[in-house]
Amino acid sequence: MHYNDDMRRKETVKTIDARYSCIFRPEPEGGYTARCHAFPGLITNGETLEEARANAREALELCIEVFQRKAGRCRHRKLSLEG
Repeated sequence: MHYNDDMRRKETVKTIDARYSCIFRPEPEGGYTARCHAFPGLITNGETLEEARANAREALELCIEVFQRKAGRCRHRKLSLEG
């Protein structure tokens, strides 16, 4: 079975903190691949559209958690300016 770009679905996935637009593409071998342009490295999948949505939500929440931890470390780091 061949899928074209018209078969892709763009949906909003709600996480704890925000909503992100994701693209869900049916795969020729079955299942769906999900991408979120707000997090370019985020690519996940699922055997069904519902599973791909749930996996996208979980991946988004983990990305947000990592970014929040990194931001917290940056905020708490003391700055030393010499010159």
